[in-house]
Amino acid sequence: MIYIFGAAFDPPHVGHSAIIRALLHYKNPEKILLIPSSKRNDKSYHVSDEHRLAMLQIFVSEIDDKRVIIDDYFIKNWEGEMITQDVDIYAREKYSEDIVHVFGTDTIFSMPEWDSEHYALKKIKKLFIPRNIEQSFTSDIFDKYGVENYELFTDSHIPDVSSTEIRKIIPEYTALKTLFEENPKFIIK
Repeated sequence: MIYIFGAAFDPPHVGHSAIIRALLHYKNPEKILLIPSSKRNDKSYHVSDEHRLAMLQIFVSEIDDKRVIIDDYFIKNWEGEMITQDVDIYAREKYSEDIVHVFGTDTIFSMPEWDSEHYALKKIKKLFIPRNIEQSFTSDIFDKYGVENYELFTDSHIPDVSSTEIRKIIPEYTALKTLFEENPKFIIK
């Protein structure tokens, strides 16, 4: 089985690492493809594509498992906005028909609006990672939003952390180097 883990990775963080390590341990995948997203109408990036890829390369080298692979096709070669259907078709053609897409449970609520065909909602195999520990995700929620062909991954405890929350701790338009020069005790929580 090949797992597709698409994300902005802006920046990659301990939550991403925990998901990947849990997949490696509990699912024993053939591969985990990290596919950083390119242009999307619902997302703006805080660093360049070049920097996101560089951070991701460091991140993958620290995981140190040859099954974890960065596929930068959508950053380097894709024209226009990308959607999950594009990623699915590309991955099936390049890698295998035996793939599962990894999503956080926070995506359930917007997934019905991703595309008019409800491709992501109904057609692809999905593995949902609980994002909000306080919210219980029962089959009722998946039914309410029309989610089909899914599994809820409850085998591991994934920290509830997001790149958005990490960026909030770092003042905008400030380089970390400057913060360290101004205050050698500056630490990102």
